[in-house]
Amino acid sequence: GAVAPDRIYLLSARTHRAHAVGNATGQGLAWSPNSKQLVFNFRGKLTLVNTAGTRYRSLRVWGFTPSWSPDGQWIVFGYGDYVKEIRPNGQGIRHILYVTSKKGVNFEPNW
Repeated sequence: GAVAPDRIYLLSARTHRAHAVGNATGQGLAWSPNSKQLVFNFRGKLTLVNTAGTRYRSLRVWGFTPSWSPDGQWIVFGYGDYVKEIRPNGQGIRHILYVTSKKGVNFEPNW
């Protein structure tokens, strides 16, 4: 079968073997602090998946370059000229910052 260019794989540092995270495809990947979940951009919307690739949850928000808070309670992300945050359960979305952007400049919010 064909390999999707944005398919998500995990590589074991111990065994040096890679395995696909279910059928997850996306970009802008970020690990949760407890290493049990990943958040990523799937077709423009932020999505969570467990590392086994068996449980998916769409946060139902458009966003890119997500980053988890150290306590795992928030995910910060960019969208257009805004930096926003949302709870991993999809609740509590807040606008944090408006960034006056210049053409061609991208930013990646991070904790």
